[in-house]
Amino acid sequence: MESAPRGDVDAIIGARAALLGVGDGVGGFVEQEVGALTLCGPSLLELDNAEHLLEAVADVVAVIGARAARTSVITTSREPLGVSGEVVWRVPSLSVPQSPIT
Repeated sequence: MESAPRGDVDAIIGARAALLGVGDGVGGFVEQEVGALTLCGPSLLELDNAEHLLEAVADVVAVIGARAARTSVITTSREPLGVSGEVVWRVPSLSVPQSPIT
């Protein structure tokens, strides 16, 4: 997904919950997802392009960190989340090789 306006957070989470057939609205889905992670063994959750919904992703990651201690989260973003326990790895932009014009 390209850029998502702030107001679309509930719609995005609701659509994800509907696709997976779980949850009762946004809060219910997050609760079910966190609940499932607490029952799993060690888990890895990857969240891509978090800069579009930085505050919402930070809130969800903070809840997962507090309640699902055996879950690690890898998040890609241009900005740090600012949550407890966060480790930031800055990755330089990839260069594009110049192709010869033939």
